[in-house]
Amino acid sequence: MTPLLETVFGNRTAARVVAYVEQYGEAYASQIAKAFGMPVSQVQKQLRRLEAGGLLVNKMLGRTRVYFWNPRTASVKGLRMVVSTEIEAFLESGDPLVETFLQRRRPRREGKPLARPSKKTRVRPEGVTADLSSWLVGSSDETPTDDG
Repeated sequence: MTPLLETVFGNRTAARVVAYVEQYGEAYASQIAKAFGMPVSQVQKQLRRLEAGGLLVNKMLGRTRVYFWNPRTASVKGLRMVVSTEIEAFLESGDPLVETFLQRRRPRREGKPLARPSKKTRVRPEGVTADLSSWLVGSSDETPTDDG
């Protein structure tokens, strides 16, 4: 993590926790600990500290305590801008931890293609009017119709 975040939040663990919550919107302790290869107890300690300070709040989802930014704290918006800027700089740094911020959090839907088809291979869905045909390219034998 960047030295600025470590200085602002007091230690490396707190900086990583805040950056992870900013990157993904919400997180739980074991998820953060697994991502950074840290003990869960250290992450829980920082989450409790940040919650006591009013920066984070939590909610229970089943048996899991999920933490996210406190929308009622006035300074959170500005702080999130600083954290977001530092994350962008960190992602460009080439640090090995960058992979942590680029991981998928959910599995890919079964059967979903890895890349979107190009515009040339898309076919116009039925019921699309002529005014929308400019963004869809059909086969050469299809012609736009106005009769809907």
